[in-house]
Formats: sequence, C-alpha cells, structure tokens
Amino acid sequence: MTKSELLNLIDNLGDDADIDEVVSPRFLNMEVIKEYVSSNKDAKSWFDSEKDIHATKYNETWKKNHLDKLIEDEMKKRNPNKTPEQLEIEKLKLEIETDRAARKKAELVSKYKDVLSEKKIDLKLIDLFMSDDEDVINSRINLFESGMGTYIDSKVNERLGASKDPQPKGNLADEPTLGERLASKSLESKKYNYFGGNE
Repeated sequence: MTKSELLNLIDNLGDDADIDEVVSPRFLNMEVIKEYVSSNKDAKSWFDSEKDIHATKYNETWKKNHLDKLIEDEMKKRNPNKTPEQLEIEKLKLEIETDRAARKKAELVSKYKDVLSEKKIDLKLIDLFMSDDEDVINSRINLFESGMGTYIDSKVNERLGASKDPQPKGNLADEPTLGERLASKSLESKKYNYFGGNE
C-alpha cells in the first residue's frame, strides 16, 4: 500500500473515528497473515515453534486422559482370564521393574562418568558405552581407547612425516654412529695402554 492510498482511507474519517476499524481489515486479515508467515523466515520459525508447543500440550493431555484406558483395554484383550486385581499387580510389577532399570542405569552413568573423566574421555560419549552389563561397558571403553590411540598415533606420525627434512644423500648406514666411534677410540686407547703404550 502506498502513502496516498493510506491517506485516502483515513481522509474521510472524523476526528474521533477509530483508525483501527478502517486499517485493520485491510492489513490484518487471514490472507495477509498467511502470506507474511510463509514469506518471513523469523515469523515462520516463531509460528512453527508455537505449533510444536500446542501439539506437545495436546499429546500430554491426550495421554493423561486416554492412555491408561487404552493400556488397560489392551491388557484385558491379551489376558481375558485375569481379574482386574491380577492385571493391576502385573502393571505394578512392570512399573517396579522399569523403575529399577532406570535407577540401575543412573547408577552406572554416575559411576562411569567418573571413569571417563579419569581417562580424559569426553562425557558426551557416555551413551556409546552404556549397557546393562559392566563388563560390556568396560570392554567398549577399552576398545574406544585402543582405537583412538591408534588413530591419534597415525595422525601424529602423518604430521611428523610431512614435516621431516628430506634424508641426506649418500649411504649413511655404513658410517659408524658417534657412540660407536667413541667406544672404538676408548677400546684402542685401552689396548695401547695395556700393550705398553704411554700410561
């Protein structure tokens, strides 16, 4: 809309007239809002997050109101000969087992966070190592350490190899090392002294 079009809209209004009543239908209708949301990245992001919030609330409300009934009906279908008390006992057993498993996992996570910290392994990787069996966890950690050690060594060697000076020309393998030359001189000196040389 241009300035002149806006002025034409409000030109015929009285001094006490509400501008919103004239301007709002033109700018705040559903088509304008849809177009704005679809064309503006920030508006689309905000709108999507609002949809997610409402969908999450709806799912939580639905679970609270309907999920227990659906589970109970399914349990009755699978176990038609069981009394409601027996079904309730099974449900409680299942909840207890689930709670125990969650507690055991929390204990293992706590224990192995300390182990990973000692070994200087990033704690973000803890889920890669977790299992119900501590032997499995330990073997996964050891496997990770050996694999990463090998990887790091190869990368270090690769970098060191790239920065090495080229080998000098000629065959140096035939020349004695400094240690060999010193040992030889010392031996010659001892032979000389032993066989009557200067003392």
